[in-house]
Amino acid sequence: GDVLELEVDAEQTGPITNPATGQVFARVPRGGQAEVDAAVAAARAAFPAWRSTNLSRRAEVLFRVRELVDANRKEIATLLSKEHGKVLSDALGEVDALVAARHSVVLEVGGLVRAIEWLAERTLGTAR
Repeated sequence: GDVLELEVDAEQTGPITNPATGQVFARVPRGGQAEVDAAVAAARAAFPAWRSTNLSRRAEVLFRVRELVDANRKEIATLLSKEHGKVLSDALGEVDALVAARHSVVLEVGGLVRAIEWLAERTLGTAR
């Protein structure tokens, strides 16, 4: 699908610090109002296509997200551990809980999709 790419001034970065050690382990670009506006515009533009996508395709997409999280669980947990200062076992537990929850949610995709549509309609003003 389409990817939103934004130019961000490399001089405008912020540190990501491990609270357990105080060590800066990464720097990330800072976004401003222009980046927020671009992201919101992209979400609004993408919503009609997602809304018109049939339920089985939406379920397929959600299952794929679950598979990707599961396949990358150690890397995600390592980043979570550093960012939050958690021990790795706690971070792995959170990722595993997300995968398990995602599975439950995907099984209830019809209700989830309706809930997402309801929220998006109220948030983005895209009521039918």
